[in-house]
Amino acid sequence: LTEQRAMDSEQAQKKHQLTLLREQGKTLKEVVADKDRLMTRYGYDLNSLVNDQPDTNLWPAEIRRMYHTYVCDGQAGEDRLPLETMQKKMNQVERRVASLKSRETQMRDKAKVDVQRKAHENAQLVNDVNRLRKDKMTMQTELRALKHRLEELECGGRPQVPAISVLDVTPP
Repeated sequence: LTEQRAMDSEQAQKKHQLTLLREQGKTLKEVVADKDRLMTRYGYDLNSLVNDQPDTNLWPAEIRRMYHTYVCDGQAGEDRLPLETMQKKMNQVERRVASLKSRETQMRDKAKVDVQRKAHENAQLVNDVNRLRKDKMTMQTELRALKHRLEELECGGRPQVPAISVLDVTPP
């Protein structure tokens, strides 16, 4: 009895699969028929283009129309031929490269100006240090002269031979 039930259920499953496969077969036959009709219309359009249109300058527009009709099948956003899409992408990449190149040039010019500015500042600082060194030496000379004069005045106005001490001598 259990074997009979198992066989009945297996037979029901097979019948169900057979029904599904028949439906799929019908659907596929309809798809094949549609594709055959599409190919026939494409062949007719292509034949009429070549035979009925002697002006080859008009062919690209007609080929584009046929492409949209048969390949794109009315899909939105698919209004370009593959070559046009590739050219558009190439143009975008070229614009990006040009943009990067201009940015690189701007950054290089900015860096050059910055280096020149820093070099000018460094030269100015070196000049300031040299001027301060000369001012220091001049002031030290004046200080020594004033100390000598002060010693002369304290000694009663008699000029004396200046005594050179180790403390008075400063390195340049």
